[in-house]
Amino acid sequence: MPGQAQASDLLTTTKLRSLLFHHLFLSSVFFNPYHKNQLASSDYEGCVCIWDVSSSTKLVNHQEHSKRVWSVVYNPSEPTMYASGSDDCTGTQQCVI
Repeated sequence: MPGQAQASDLLTTTKLRSLLFHHLFLSSVFFNPYHKNQLASSDYEGCVCIWDVSSSTKLVNHQEHSKRVWSVVYNPSEPTMYASGSDDCTGTQQCVI
């Protein structure tokens, strides 16, 4: 299903959770290395969302780009910030909260 991701235990391959993130296809998914239950996702519509995976709750929805977002990465020195890059030839830096 477009826009859906599944979380699985790598050791047992047990499916832990299925999450519906976006209306269209996902282009990037990245866990926050400092906040273990926080995940950033992006899609082909230029949207970046921040999720609380433990509760399947969308925390932030940023419509930052006019085209597909290819990458999202958290700032290693500031875990509340992330950067994204898109087909619209722009990069952005945003605060999660």
